[in-house]
Amino acid sequence: MIRTEVRDGVFLWVTIDQPDALNAMDPESMAALADAWVRYRDDDDLLVAIVTGSGERAFTVGSNLKTFIPRLQSGELDPRDNQEAYMKGSLGPVFKPILAAVNGDCLGGGTELLTCTDIRVAVPHARFGLPEARWAVFPGGGGTTRFVRQLGYARAMDILLTGRMVDAEEAKEIGLINEIVEPNRLESRAQEIANEIAGNGTLAVRKIKESAWRQMDLPLQEAYELESGLGHEVFLDDQVKEGMAAFAERREPSFRRSE
Repeated sequence: MIRTEVRDGVFLWVTIDQPDALNAMDPESMAALADAWVRYRDDDDLLVAIVTGSGERAFTVGSNLKTFIPRLQSGELDPRDNQEAYMKGSLGPVFKPILAAVNGDCLGGGTELLTCTDIRVAVPHARFGLPEARWAVFPGGGGTTRFVRQLGYARAMDILLTGRMVDAEEAKEIGLINEIVEPNRLESRAQEIANEIAGNGTLAVRKIKESAWRQMDLPLQEAYELESGLGHEVFLDDQVKEGMAAFAERREPSFRRSE
């Protein structure tokens, strides 16, 4: 089950809500999660999304293998037919900020989902990993793509090939998460970060993310050209006038939250 809640008109909270099953997801849950991202992408009033899990034990342990694998092997499901829905709710081109509030174990598809987010806050008891190889399963929701690119080859392969779990301290050390906070501070800390982002220039935030994501596959010169083109769009935006006025007057800018 996927629950969504809009707060203050601009923040979309997405909660994976199957705590008794460690927030494991079946294909229907993955499709619902994908629908939530489409909603977020297409609603211009929504400025920041935060994804979390229900309960204190798990963010999500990814696919419910007991139901997912038999349906794959029987041919009932084929992830290649609908990658957005079936591959762990992985994100397509959503060039708006997404935060993760990791409330517990974040394993398998949970770690793959994490690599779709931009800023990640976790509780001390959270554990991370891609244990698929231990069960002769393939981490096909970004485990061999985004995970490797974000962590670097050697660190990523250590985790992928051994299937070992990483605690929160190591996850922070290797750059998989940004912060560790106590459980009673997790939601409020994620909201604090979301508030800070929402106070920035709307188009600037979105184009910064778009540039960062799209340039990862490009040669350096093409990446520079992409950055220059996206930056030009931002400099033509009306919010730049308020930003420059605030800078000159040594005050905080006051942007309208949506355009």
